[in-house]
Amino acid sequence: MTITVVIRSHDYGRFVEDAVRSVAAQTRPADEIVIVDDGSSDDTLEIAMKLSLDHGNITVLTRQPARGPAASFNDGVSAAAGELIVALDADDRLSPTYLEDLARALTDPAIGFAYADEHMFGSVDRVRVAPRWDAREIARENYVNVSAMFRREVFDRTGGFRPDLDDLGLEDWEFWLHAVAKGFVGTPVNTCWLEYRRHPAGSRNSMTRVDVLRVHRKVRTLHPDAVRRRDLAAWVIRSLVRNARRVTR
Repeated sequence: MTITVVIRSHDYGRFVEDAVRSVAAQTRPADEIVIVDDGSSDDTLEIAMKLSLDHGNITVLTRQPARGPAASFNDGVSAAAGELIVALDADDRLSPTYLEDLARALTDPAIGFAYADEHMFGSVDRVRVAPRWDAREIARENYVNVSAMFRREVFDRTGGFRPDLDDLGLEDWEFWLHAVAKGFVGTPVNTCWLEYRRHPAGSRNSMTRVDVLRVHRKVRTLHPDAVRRRDLAAWVIRSLVRNARRVTR
């Protein structure tokens, strides 16, 4: 099966080459790389165009003004020819066997998407092991990052990422929940990892509990069969317990 990696950059020109280098160094190279310059004011487009000259399999898209992560990834996937897709933020990287290992998991026709461990670096140094697949658990909290590999069919049947969730964040979580609602199943792969850069100032996903609660209520409205009322209640209880533990430390 053919593989496309879609790299989205908004003012991350200084990281784009590292992201591309991590894709080019894969034990199973991508058949295609699509770089989406999402309204950058830095040198993202210049660097992307240079990389496209150095690598024959890179396509560059540019959007002005910025449209946000969901719309940018949707544009990149829509322009892609691959049967298997990985969405990669330009400040992140893939471990060397990432594409090979996830693609192997997807040789099972029952699997719709495969997700890996996360090795956080930068302002945070931590490893998060991809947990076993549990459709009930993902209805309560997201544990599948945006760079999981998914079949093109998943994108086509869900319509992709929802741009109206960009302001709330966690649009990737809604994407996986929508996939679950359509009958797709995920699987963990613990032999490779996403190198997930953490910035000192935090990220757009550094959200308050109120923000996350708003997202939970939104996805429950969108997918009532996948997210039940008791799933929302379970998350609220967990959140309160975690906060209490932080206060007592």
